[in-house]
Amino acid sequence: MLKLLISSISIAIILVSCNSPFPEYESTSSGIYYKYQKIGEDNNSAAFRDYVTVNIAYKTLEDSVFFSAKRQFQIQKPDYHGAIDECFTLLSVGDKATFILKTNMFFKHTLQQTVPSFLDSSEYFIVDIEMLDFISEEQFKKEKGEFLAWIEDFSIYEKKRLSNYLSECTNDYTTNTQGLYKQIVVEGKGESVRIGDTLVLDYEGRFLNGKIFDSTKKRKRTFEYIYGTEWQVIKGMEIAVSEMKEGEKAVFILPSELAFGQSGNSNGAIPPYSTLIYEIELLQIRR
Repeated sequence: MLKLLISSISIAIILVSCNSPFPEYESTSSGIYYKYQKIGEDNNSAAFRDYVTVNIAYKTLEDSVFFSAKRQFQIQKPDYHGAIDECFTLLSVGDKATFILKTNMFFKHTLQQTVPSFLDSSEYFIVDIEMLDFISEEQFKKEKGEFLAWIEDFSIYEKKRLSNYLSECTNDYTTNTQGLYKQIVVEGKGESVRIGDTLVLDYEGRFLNGKIFDSTKKRKRTFEYIYGTEWQVIKGMEIAVSEMKEGEKAVFILPSELAFGQSGNSNGAIPPYSTLIYEIELLQIRR
């Protein structure tokens, strides 16, 4: 009788695997396929409304990466089954996993954007997530309150530094209504940017004192992302490229409210209330 039961279970597992489009992956009841690549030492998983810090990458089914970054954000409870938010709740600190999600649901419902032309809206795409850290919403609010009390006067200091920089600067900058400063280095002759375009950029980011904190040229690797989608670039860079044409090279000054704001970035490399300078070259627009 026991052998018969075991045999029946084995057959059921085989049949389920055969019916799955991704037999090497486990699946949730909501239709997310997942496979752990690394297991951390912590057993506590993140929950909805926690603030997480993750390394995240989006890939095609052919394993071609079209976005990769480190991000910190709050997990929201999704309004549909199979949303990416659920993926984060399957991870503990130190875990790394590969998830396969429905393309159409992610772009149209989560990002509220059209599906990029290089993806099939009726198919799936891959998301690699490594959970670096997470804290509860209550702990986040407590730490934020303590932090803001400490840096209360930093915004005044930032405005003064930016004013001094601009007064000493020999370059002529124009400014827009959102507070972004721009100086064109090379005029662009190509198309303007549109929502859903895949942009190929070279950029260098530095502080007002000239110290470089990020550079695609030093890494010898251009940066690609889909214009108009969340979790990809800071607000100021999104505004900056919206004003560019293909082939254009320009220098932008981003006050902190358009960059990493009153908290700085998640790894501490960019302090709170930091005005940043980005030199951006829009190499290519793909549609």
